[in-house]
Amino acid sequence: MQLAGINIFNVALFHDVMKKAKRSFTPETVVPCVLHLFDHSDFVLKGKALVTLAMMSQLSQDAILAFCSKNAVGILERLNKEKVDYLGSCVQIVCDTLLGKVDDIMEAIANEIRKTKLQDNACYFTVVVYLTASPLFRSRIMTPNFLHNAAEFVARLEDIAVCPAAAKFKEELFILLEAISQSTNALVQHNETVLKYLVPALLQLVNSPMADVRLFGLRVFISMFETFMTNPSIYTLQLPGNTSTQLLNKVISHNILASGARLLQDDEPVPTFFLTALNVILRRNIAFIEDLWRLSLVPEPLWVHALAGNFHAARAVLIIVEAADTTKPQLYKADIVGLVCEMLKRSYDRGWQYLFEPALDIALCLVKSDENHMWSKENKGLLQVSSVIAVLMSHTEGSVSKRSASLLLILFQLYRDTKGAFTADFIATSLAHASKLLALKVLLKIAQNVLQQVPLTASHLRHSKLFASTIARLGSGSSDQATAGVAQQIAALLGTD
Repeated sequence: MQLAGINIFNVALFHDVMKKAKRSFTPETVVPCVLHLFDHSDFVLKGKALVTLAMMSQLSQDAILAFCSKNAVGILERLNKEKVDYLGSCVQIVCDTLLGKVDDIMEAIANEIRKTKLQDNACYFTVVVYLTASPLFRSRIMTPNFLHNAAEFVARLEDIAVCPAAAKFKEELFILLEAISQSTNALVQHNETVLKYLVPALLQLVNSPMADVRLFGLRVFISMFETFMTNPSIYTLQLPGNTSTQLLNKVISHNILASGARLLQDDEPVPTFFLTALNVILRRNIAFIEDLWRLSLVPEPLWVHALAGNFHAARAVLIIVEAADTTKPQLYKADIVGLVCEMLKRSYDRGWQYLFEPALDIALCLVKSDENHMWSKENKGLLQVSSVIAVLMSHTEGSVSKRSASLLLILFQLYRDTKGAFTADFIATSLAHASKLLALKVLLKIAQNVLQQVPLTASHLRHSKLFASTIARLGSGSSDQATAGVAQQIAALLGTD
């Protein structure tokens, strides 16, 4: 009975009978009945209902809106997964019909917006949002024309702000932009369209006086920006004439970095979004470091954000230090050693575990890259955090303990004869509190070297009761034979074996 009824209804739709009798064809009455058929077990009946959905959508945008509001998109996604060829074909017919209506809806809204009004067609934008959010439609819906219209909507938001429908339209537009930003394949495929039209429109949002709009625009922009910058087919330094690379370089120079000082002074999380983008930029093209100096983004305010515990700021500082060649004098003049020492102190005192690695990496880079000892005097300042470094050698994270051990050994090799650097008290206390095998091995190595080659400190060590008791404990109680052996050798040097 249901199958016969739906067949008659479809024939009527096909011959345009229902369109002529508009009073009998209201989405509010028909749509629930059609959707109810999708719960039936008969795949033929469900296929006929899909044909109904397609024909009603062809005749009326109100029907499309009603279907979408009743989760028709979710039903289509479910039916598309059923392994029945007939149903699959019917689903594709519906998809093709709905996609064919999207351009009409977008263009109708665009025409209204160009006249600085938003009236009759704004309600159908909901349909576009529903379809764009679905993986069944997303890849096909994002055509260059669709993206161009979306960009125009963003660019003209302020022009229609006084329209009654503007608030809802803005909310739905932001949902649409979020979906676009997460559509990696579409962004890559249409990257030039996005870069030419949508990105400039989003950057207008970043300059909005309204904090929520500014934050949203920046977040969506950064998402798209990362997709482009990390794709070697879009951003490449090997092909300087590449259109996408040129467009991105222009955005970086004229928009992102030029706005850096203002964005870094904004409330969180705006600075973090900017610093995230900065890391992406510097990882792909270190030439922009020169722009950071020119625009006075370093040393301040980048140093300030690194000291405030911002991980992305710390990573950006690391990239700058790693790439330093001609800018080394500028870095030391900006007290890069003081910065990293303060970063280590604060991260240790305040429990900023995530900052240990970048801070240690910066310090390691400074001492390792100074092969000719040109900056030995400046790097000596790292000794002021030697106690923190010694403690971090016993950190539970292996990456932190290994970095700390490497750094302390390098500092010892460079400055072991420096007065007040590796004192007997420092060695004895650090060794007594070391809880990790790596830390014990490094400190025992340092102690052994001091006893053999640094007479004054060796004399103080021989008189340290703490050092003697620790050596005795390690020599007799260490589970590691190598560590116990070194401790016994040191005990022999002390004359306490």
